[in-house]
Amino acid sequence: MINLFKSNIYRLFHTKAAYIILLITLAIYLLSFGIMRAADSGNIDEDGVVTITYDEDYDPNSVNPYGMLADMMSSGFVILMIGIFSCIYTDEERKSGFLKNLPRPSKKKSGIFITKALVVAFYSLLLVGVLSLAAFILAVKYGSKLEFATSLYAQYLFKQALLYTAFGTAMMVLFEIFRKGVVAIILTFVTSLAMMDCMRLFEMFLVYKNIVSEKCMDLIGYSQYMINSRSSALSVGSDNMVHGSTWVVSLISLLIYVIIGSLIYKKRDVI
Repeated sequence: MINLFKSNIYRLFHTKAAYIILLITLAIYLLSFGIMRAADSGNIDEDGVVTITYDEDYDPNSVNPYGMLADMMSSGFVILMIGIFSCIYTDEERKSGFLKNLPRPSKKKSGIFITKALVVAFYSLLLVGVLSLAAFILAVKYGSKLEFATSLYAQYLFKQALLYTAFGTAMMVLFEIFRKGVVAIILTFVTSLAMMDCMRLFEMFLVYKNIVSEKCMDLIGYSQYMINSRSSALSVGSDNMVHGSTWVVSLISLLIYVIIGSLIYKKRDVI
């Protein structure tokens, strides 16, 4: 298992998509921070001419890099990037011949998927770590301070990384089911961006038609237990109930998808 994990880590650092996704995510964060600090605002008039106005009362130092990072991590963008990485990594790994016709006993094939889930966890922590380092450098440069206790902020980052791991593992399962990277990436977009809203609309419809009471839906509504909905709901200052449900959803989801992925690998003659 250890040697297999080392091989997967080796593949990770030789996968171009891992660096591209990390750089894109970092660039989006830095660009967003730069835009928020800018005191200029643009407008387009009826003739399509861009006019720039300057707000003299705007204080660029009010933009906190730590707060912006927390907002970005809860926005759904980072979890989308992790999902795309998981699909591309799995696809490139197979194309490279690393897993093709891998001669392993069926009982040990499940370990292959487990180590791949560990790689997703490692990459999630790496991505969160790089973004946190960027936020720290910006905070030092512009004199910003962390508005919460360091321990609370660290817990928030770790829980988001855990949710990213669960989501990335789920996307790997989808890839193994369809065996097509394009389909898996499309489903990643749908799952991370649209499915939660669709589920909420469906739940609202059930309440509107009096099929399920609003109080009951608040307890059993599936949308609130989705991985991306937990990521959106989680914040540094969330109460204990939100933090507790985040632990439950992330760990149970991760366990379920690891079991499903392991069974898929175990049952197939050719991986």
